[in-house]
Amino acid sequence: TWRGLARYAIDGSTLRTSDTPENRQHFGAQVYASGVVASYPQLRLLTLTALATHLVREAVFGEYGKSEMRYARDLLQAVPDHSLTVFDKGFLSADLLLQLQQAGTERHWLIPAKANSKWERLDPHPTDYRVRMKVSPQAREHNPTLPAYWEARAIVTISRHGR
Repeated sequence: TWRGLARYAIDGSTLRTSDTPENRQHFGAQVYASGVVASYPQLRLLTLTALATHLVREAVFGEYGKSEMRYARDLLQAVPDHSLTVFDKGFLSADLLLQLQQAGTERHWLIPAKANSKWERLDPHPTDYRVRMKVSPQAREHNPTLPAYWEARAIVTISRHGR
C-alpha cells in the first residue's frame, strides 16, 4: 500500500489471435493509413493490475476497433475501495474518472496531464493545487448526469530528465 491505499493500474494492449475467419469477423484487425489490413486478427485487452505484485485483478477484452476507454469502464467495478489507480494520459476523461471516484470509498486516481489540458487554477500553491476543468459538450451529451465543470488536484513534478 501507499499511505493506506492499494495501488493499481489500468492499461491496455493489443494481442494477435489465430488467423481464422471467425476471429477476423469477431475481433477485426488494424487497418493502416495506407489501407492495408494487418496480417492477423487483433483484440484489445485492458487489465486492472496490482502494482505491488503485477497480478491481474480483472481483465476485459474484445473487438480491436473499440477504444480502450470503452473497455476501461468495464473494469471500474473491480477497483477496490481505499485504492489509487494509475492511468496513462489517454484515459483523461471526466466521465471515466468521476465514475471511478464516486462509485466507492476512497477511490483515487493519478494520470499525467495532456500537453493541451486546459483548466482554471483554484489555489495559489506553485506545485500542488486544485484545478477546475470544463466537461466537454460531447461528454455531457453522452452522459447528461455529468456536471458542467469538475475539479481535480494537480501536482507538478520534474522528471529525472529535468522536464
